[in-house]
Amino acid sequence: MKSIHKNRTSVLGLVLSLIALSAITLTSIKAGEKASENETRIPATWSFTGTNPLDSSHYTLGQPLPCNDVPEQICSIEADASGSYPDLTPERKADIQEVLDALDNNEVPSTNNTVTGFRSE
Repeated sequence: MKSIHKNRTSVLGLVLSLIALSAITLTSIKAGEKASENETRIPATWSFTGTNPLDSSHYTLGQPLPCNDVPEQICSIEADASGSYPDLTPERKADIQEVLDALDNNEVPSTNNTVTGFRSE
């Protein structure tokens, strides 16, 4: 009879330990999710160095090329980083497309939330 009682006590202790471990793990996971949600992303300046302004691989971090504010082509943008390239979200692409449309229609484009500088071709 003592051995059955000991076994029940051991099983109960094991179950309670597993429940406690699960609760600790879930709490840690939720804390990690909240930390990443609250992460502040600071946009960086990217220089357009390629041929397609809508392609993130055509940008270089920083501003190595001088922008002269002659609105003939995009010179620089501001966007969060996604690895080694700017994160061209749909909103960022829409801002870039707005400028490209103005240039295509021989209109004078203006800077916006994404496009921060121009240069001559």
